[in-house]
Amino acid sequence: MNTKEAKDVQRWAKNDKKSLDMASLFRGVEVRLGAAPDDTFLVIGKSPMSGADNTWFWLVRKSGEKATILLWAGVNCLYIGKESNAGLNDIQTTWASASETITDSYSFDGIRYKMTKTKRQPVTR
Repeated sequence: MNTKEAKDVQRWAKNDKKSLDMASLFRGVEVRLGAAPDDTFLVIGKSPMSGADNTWFWLVRKSGEKATILLWAGVNCLYIGKESNAGLNDIQTTWASASETITDSYSFDGIRYKMTKTKRQPVTR
Protein backbone atom coordinates (compact mmCIF):
# COMPACT_ATOMS: atom_id res chain seq x y z
CA MET A 1 0.00 0.00 0.00
CA ASN A 2 3.05 2.25 0.29
CA THR A 3 3.99 2.03 -3.38
CA LYS A 4 3.67 5.02 -5.71
CA GLU A 5 1.01 3.15 -7.70
CA ALA A 6 -1.16 2.41 -4.66
CA LYS A 7 -0.84 5.99 -3.38
CA ASP A 8 -1.86 7.32 -6.82
CA VAL A 9 -4.98 5.11 -6.82
CA GLN A 10 -5.84 6.16 -3.25
CA ARG A 11 -5.46 9.83 -4.23
CA TRP A 12 -7.62 9.30 -7.33
CA ALA A 13 -10.36 7.59 -5.28
CA LYS A 14 -10.30 10.35 -2.66
CA ASN A 15 -10.48 13.13 -5.29
CA ASP A 16 -13.40 11.40 -7.04
CA LYS A 17 -15.06 10.65 -3.67
CA LYS A 18 -15.00 6.93 -4.43
CA SER A 19 -14.84 4.33 -1.69
CA LEU A 20 -12.33 1.61 -2.43
CA ASP A 21 -11.50 -1.51 -0.48
CA MET A 22 -7.82 -1.47 -1.46
CA ALA A 23 -7.24 -5.06 -0.35
CA SER A 24 -9.84 -6.25 -2.90
CA LEU A 25 -7.78 -4.71 -5.73
CA PHE A 26 -5.06 -7.37 -5.47
CA ARG A 27 -4.85 -11.09 -6.18
CA GLY A 28 -1.85 -13.11 -5.20
CA VAL A 29 -0.38 -16.56 -5.28
CA GLU A 30 2.64 -18.00 -3.53
CA VAL A 31 5.49 -18.77 -5.93
CA ARG A 32 8.80 -20.55 -5.56
CA LEU A 33 11.77 -18.48 -6.72
CA GLY A 34 14.71 -20.83 -6.42
CA ALA A 35 16.12 -21.63 -3.01
CA ALA A 36 14.56 -18.64 -1.20
CA PRO A 37 13.57 -19.70 2.33
CA ASP A 38 11.06 -16.83 2.68
CA ASP A 39 7.50 -16.75 1.39
CA THR A 40 7.37 -15.11 -2.04
CA PHE A 41 4.18 -14.00 -3.75
CA LEU A 42 3.24 -12.96 -7.25
CA VAL A 43 0.63 -10.23 -6.80
CA ILE A 44 -1.55 -8.92 -9.62
CA GLY A 45 -3.43 -5.64 -9.45
CA LYS A 46 -7.10 -5.46 -10.42
CA SER A 47 -8.56 -2.26 -11.88
CA PRO A 48 -7.86 0.50 -10.94
CA MET A 49 -4.60 -1.00 -9.56
CA SER A 50 -3.54 -1.73 -13.10
CA GLY A 51 -2.57 0.07 -16.26
CA ALA A 52 -4.83 1.00 -19.15
CA ASP A 53 -2.96 -1.35 -21.51
CA ASN A 54 -1.21 -3.70 -19.08
CA THR A 55 -1.43 -5.54 -15.80
CA TRP A 56 0.58 -4.50 -12.75
CA PHE A 57 2.64 -7.30 -11.23
CA TRP A 58 4.58 -7.31 -7.98
CA LEU A 59 6.96 -9.99 -6.73
CA VAL A 60 6.85 -9.65 -2.95
CA ARG A 61 9.01 -11.45 -0.40
CA LYS A 62 7.65 -11.85 3.11
CA SER A 63 10.13 -12.48 5.90
CA GLY A 64 8.54 -12.50 9.34
CA GLU A 65 6.31 -9.43 9.54
CA LYS A 66 8.23 -7.53 6.84
CA ALA A 67 7.32 -7.52 3.15
CA THR A 68 9.73 -6.36 0.45
CA ILE A 69 8.91 -5.67 -3.19
CA LEU A 70 11.50 -7.47 -5.28
CA LEU A 71 10.06 -6.40 -8.66
CA TRP A 72 7.24 -4.26 -10.03
CA ALA A 73 6.27 -4.36 -13.69
CA GLY A 74 3.40 -2.97 -15.77
CA VAL A 75 3.23 -5.56 -18.57
CA ASN A 76 0.99 -8.11 -20.29
CA CYS A 77 2.87 -11.21 -19.15
CA LEU A 78 5.39 -12.21 -16.48
CA TYR A 79 7.38 -15.44 -16.81
CA ILE A 80 9.48 -17.03 -14.06
CA GLY A 81 12.49 -18.58 -15.76
CA LYS A 82 14.56 -21.65 -14.93
CA GLU A 83 17.93 -19.85 -14.73
CA SER A 84 18.81 -18.03 -11.51
CA ASN A 85 21.12 -15.39 -10.06
CA ALA A 86 21.90 -14.88 -6.36
CA GLY A 87 19.57 -17.80 -5.57
CA LEU A 88 16.37 -16.54 -7.23
CA ASN A 89 14.96 -17.39 -10.66
CA ASP A 90 15.35 -14.90 -13.51
CA ILE A 91 12.20 -13.12 -14.66
CA GLN A 92 11.06 -12.15 -18.14
CA THR A 93 8.22 -9.71 -18.88
CA THR A 94 6.45 -8.89 -22.12
CA TRP A 95 4.35 -5.93 -23.17
CA ALA A 96 2.82 -5.57 -26.62
CA SER A 97 0.99 -2.93 -28.60
CA ALA A 98 -0.30 -2.91 -32.16
CA SER A 99 3.11 -1.76 -33.38
CA GLU A 100 5.72 -3.45 -31.16
CA THR A 101 6.53 -6.05 -28.52
CA ILE A 102 8.94 -5.28 -25.68
CA THR A 103 10.54 -8.11 -23.72
CA ASP A 104 12.54 -7.26 -20.59
CA SER A 105 14.78 -9.70 -18.71
CA TYR A 106 15.52 -9.34 -14.98
CA SER A 107 18.03 -10.98 -12.65
CA PHE A 108 18.13 -10.91 -8.87
CA ASP A 109 21.12 -9.00 -7.46
CA GLY A 110 20.80 -10.21 -3.87
CA ILE A 111 18.42 -7.38 -2.89
CA ARG A 112 15.93 -6.93 -5.74
CA TYR A 113 15.47 -7.65 -9.42
CA LYS A 114 17.39 -5.49 -11.91
CA MET A 115 16.70 -5.26 -15.64
CA THR A 116 19.51 -6.93 -17.60
CA LYS A 117 18.18 -6.81 -21.15
CA THR A 118 15.46 -5.18 -23.25
CA LYS A 119 14.39 -6.46 -26.65
CA ARG A 120 12.07 -4.40 -28.88
CA GLN A 121 10.47 -6.04 -31.89
CA PRO A 122 8.20 -4.30 -34.41
CA VAL A 123 4.97 -6.08 -35.23
CA THR A 124 5.03 -7.12 -38.87
CA ARG A 125 1.97 -7.76 -40.92
